[in-house]
Amino acid sequence: MADSIQLFEERCEDLAQSPFILADKKISNLLRTVAVQEDLYRLTERTLERFNYEVEFMKARRPRPDRPERMTLVLPDSREKLAAFVFCLLCEFENGERDLQTFLDAFFEADSTVEAFSAFTAAVIRPYRLAVRQLYAEQKAEADPKAAERKPFFGVETVSSEPKALEQLSGCCQEIVAAVSAESTLSAEDKQDMLTLSEALFHALLTRDKRLIKALFVGCRHTLKGFKNAPALLARLEKGLREAWIL
Repeated sequence: MADSIQLFEERCEDLAQSPFILADKKISNLLRTVAVQEDLYRLTERTLERFNYEVEFMKARRPRPDRPERMTLVLPDSREKLAAFVFCLLCEFENGERDLQTFLDAFFEADSTVEAFSAFTAAVIRPYRLAVRQLYAEQKAEADPKAAERKPFFGVETVSSEPKALEQLSGCCQEIVAAVSAESTLSAEDKQDMLTLSEALFHALLTRDKRLIKALFVGCRHTLKGFKNAPALLARLEKGLREAWIL
């Protein structure tokens, strides 16, 4: 029999993979799972303590850098607030207090509703799934007397930037990898070290793990010092990481 977190993740994935026309039903299924699974309910209840959804929603609405007249949605940085925020947002859709189509039009402009809904699930539902998974693991560990000794370092803070920002950062990492690969003056050992760290940073961005991304960027910055093409590429990458509130 599936445990609570497995059921929750399945419901999140069902919503992420759902056609837009079935989104309301999938949202209902997800919220029902949270309500009937006692440990998920207690976890959600705890994240909602002293959480002000109206204030956090106003903070999350930010002008797009490329088009200030349009708004984008930036989720809270902390996992607790992120989980509470998305839960409240889904409840608004469920209760009819907020229309999903109107919400997509406002925050996820795209050529079609299908693309907008896909962007929404990538930017909102998947980070929600990850945050709850991590909070659930911590909640389970609280009953373990040795839990404090195994307190995680990575997987604690999740990057909540919009997908396009992360795509740009990933693209910059790929440029660094390509530049290092094409450089003929580097020794084989130096090239391998640079490629290992650059590729690791690229994959770390896909995990949205803020501490892991930051740690690997610091490693890249020092390791690539001897590479003549590094300063410009690293400066652009660092600027993007700061704009995404990762550094």
